[in-house]
Amino acid sequence: MKYNVLVAGSGNVTGLNVIRSLAKHEDVHIVGCDFDEENPSRLFCKNFKVPKCAEPGYPDAILSIINSEHITHIIASNDHDVRALSLLAASDGRFPNLNCFCSNTVKCLDKRATERLFIGAGVLTPTILTDRNDYPYVLRIENMGKRKKFVHIVKGPDDREQIAEEDYSAGLMSRYVEGVEYTVDVICDQNSNLISAVPRERISVVGGMVHHARIVKDDMLISQCGQVCHSVGLVGMSCIQCIKTKEGKYYFIEINPRPGSGIDLSINAGVDMPYLWLRNSTGETVDYVEPQWGLQMKRYYCGYYY
Repeated sequence: MKYNVLVAGSGNVTGLNVIRSLAKHEDVHIVGCDFDEENPSRLFCKNFKVPKCAEPGYPDAILSIINSEHITHIIASNDHDVRALSLLAASDGRFPNLNCFCSNTVKCLDKRATERLFIGAGVLTPTILTDRNDYPYVLRIENMGKRKKFVHIVKGPDDREQIAEEDYSAGLMSRYVEGVEYTVDVICDQNSNLISAVPRERISVVGGMVHHARIVKDDMLISQCGQVCHSVGLVGMSCIQCIKTKEGKYYFIEINPRPGSGIDLSINAGVDMPYLWLRNSTGETVDYVEPQWGLQMKRYYCGYYY
């Protein structure tokens, strides 16, 4: 079978990682789209310039690419495209196979709704707070995909004074939990059963993107992620973020219904999630793939010349 795949947000790190992974497969034809015309992913695939997701022309631009390139599958690489494409898919029964499109996709972009999903799945999640003086807490954007993401750790009045009021107006406060941060790359079948889960310890994070990470074998964490996936109804590729305390408790903080920026570590560890999703979405049975446990990644800036 030939897969015609559109990667939305092709110019960012996640999009490039997905595209470079799929470019290795002869049965995959890749097309990218991004609002930025200066896009290095053109080194690997054909690219289209489209309006920003919030602009009126975005849906028509996407539908035009789908028709002209005979798109069978779509992978959104950022929250803005996830939101816009999920709403578009919900209104168009002929829409191609969209990664992680399920009844709770848009809820995963809302922090309050995500808290309820975690509680419903029977896992721990930090308590949402309302008092700005109830330290310590974390201030995160409440609705992802509507403006740029931010995360502020507020341990006292000095931290609070450094935060712009506009972030408070768009943010949600939750109890600060100290521990080791993990992002778990997951891929689920059409019945929301785990095909594979790869926990990545976030050793160093710059601007929200992991720069140093290590794959960790943690059976309890993997089991709880499977519990979340099945309860929420996730399909395809997602990444789930959590914190493990020194007491060994797991607090789940985020579900990203898309690949994460660090998915290249999982791919290089032997779990080619983008290609596994393509195969599984067309009815092929995909067996569990065990990653190379302990593999680490350090990210460095590099130039793309086009």
